[in-house]
Parts: sequence; C-alpha cells; structure tokens
Amino acid sequence: MNIDEMREELSGTLAQIKVKAPQVLAALGIAAVSGAIFAAARLMSRERDDRIQ
Repeated sequence: MNIDEMREELSGTLAQIKVKAPQVLAALGIAAVSGAIFAAARLMSRERDDRIQ
C-alpha cells in the first residue's frame, strides 16, 4: 500500500468517524439521563419506604 492509498483510506475512516460521533454522543447522553432518572426514582422510592415504616 503506498502513501496515497493510505491517505485515502485514512480520509475515509475519518469521514466515517465524523458521521458516527454525533450519534454515539447522543446515545451516551440519553443513557446518562436515563441513568440519572433511574437513580433519582430509586432514591425517592427508598425515602418513601423509610417514611412508611
């Protein structure tokens, strides 16, 4: 593989990363928000259980 072929392949790889990065970041953001909501709900549920007992 010569240097021009390597540059072309690298360029294509970088283009794919640029396309996929926002999708991955969005998925990670959704997962983080979902996790925070789940943790808050469990904490609120635990506090409610403590008051009932």
